Amino acid sequence: FIAVLLLFSLSEVHSESTEKTKIHEIKKETKPIPEPAIKKTEDKPKPAQTEELEKTEKKDDDQPYYSIQVGAFSRQRNAEKIINRLKSKGYTVYMLEPVPGESALYKVRVGKFKSRTDMVDVVEILRDVEKLPIDVVYVK
Repeated sequence: FIAVLLLFSLSEVHSESTEKTKIHEIKKETKPIPEPAIKKTEDKPKPAQTEELEKTEKKDDDQPYYSIQVGAFSRQRNAEKIINRLKSKGYTVYMLEPVPGESALYKVRVGKFKSRTDMVDVVEILRDVEKLPIDVVYVK
């Protein structure tokens, strides 16, 4: 009786392990189906659309905004060094050239933000990580 029971137990263990092996082999054989490559095509804006886009951009420029000034330099090449450094790290950076009679400095600014709260994280990174002097500017 014990021998029959032992044989029965061994055959169950063997059948379970072969089932697991089969499942493992099936999983191993299945490969993910590659997604079809979709080529995005952009329609060129029609002249009327281009004019509308230009009007929208001009409206945005007329809106007041906050910006972060990270430097003011008497030499343009010094301003460009900071600009290149920040652009390489993904920042939106721009330079204001000197205005005759007002300022002889090349001002380097980062971003255009609708509110002060929108720029808090950027200010902290520029100050603490980039180690740049910060001056928040409101442009009307």
